[in-house]
Amino acid sequence: MKNPNFFKWLSLWNNGYTTQQRLTQTEEALHHSETLRRELQDEIDLRKQVQLVLHSTTNILTRRTAELQARTTELEKRNQELDAFARTVAHDLKGPLAGIVTMTELLVETCANGTPPDTKCAERLQMVNRAGQQAINTIEALLLLAGVSRRRQVETRMVNMSQVVTEVIQQRLADMIENYHATLILPPTWPSVESYAPWLSEVWMNYLSNGLKYSGQPPQLKLGYQIREEMIRFWVHDNGLGLTAAQQAKLFTPFTRLHQKRADGHGLGLSIVRQIVEKLGGQVGVISTLGQGSCFYFELPRPRASVSHAVCDTRIGDWVPQT
Repeated sequence: MKNPNFFKWLSLWNNGYTTQQRLTQTEEALHHSETLRRELQDEIDLRKQVQLVLHSTTNILTRRTAELQARTTELEKRNQELDAFARTVAHDLKGPLAGIVTMTELLVETCANGTPPDTKCAERLQMVNRAGQQAINTIEALLLLAGVSRRRQVETRMVNMSQVVTEVIQQRLADMIENYHATLILPPTWPSVESYAPWLSEVWMNYLSNGLKYSGQPPQLKLGYQIREEMIRFWVHDNGLGLTAAQQAKLFTPFTRLHQKRADGHGLGLSIVRQIVEKLGGQVGVISTLGQGSCFYFELPRPRASVSHAVCDTRIGDWVPQT
């Protein structure tokens, strides 16, 4: 006769063994799942690192591309300047130097037979002097342009603009102003700027000399400035014929002479002005209407300290006290 307890015990043992197997399988499954989770997390972390590296690399490549593009633009600009140098030497220096050689040969031929200098010889000597001075002026402009192009930055300091303008007018343009019978109208005060005085002198020299050459007869130049939020605009307004939109678009580029029949020059003046002002953190421009003259201006960053001088209203040349 079968023992019921034996079968009961056997059933319990089978159930326990099955449960144990299931527990073991469950533990193995959990362990395998944890291993997969860790491997997946490692894969996720690795992908995140790769994404960060790719993002960083992309930023570096973008920055390097922008730098290369800027460098390419700068090199193209330098190539244009070098081409300007070559053409200047070939054309602007060839003329006055050829004149010097021709006049010198005539003087030597005249004086060779013992003829004393006469009025004609004196006139030829004056022509030699003018041609030599023209060549010197062109060379000085070339050297200045080369110096500005070569120097990436200069040491700036507070500059008394009144002193700069006064020195240019009294020391460098006095004879020209007298010869042209010109009238200059200046504001009662000038603001100071944080800049580089030698370069500012060249800017004023170019603007004022151009104004004297191309203004009405006699020339009348009005100088002034306007204080803006972040910039100070300095300007020279002449009483000339004015410029068309097409002429204005050609300004501030090398070898631009809009009035070749009215005045001699090497065509580098305004391009030098543009480079100087841009290196000083500003910009240049012109406002002109046919029959109403031209207003050439340049803007420089406003110094940190507040400027409390007279400011110009909307009418050029009219001044009102600042309130």
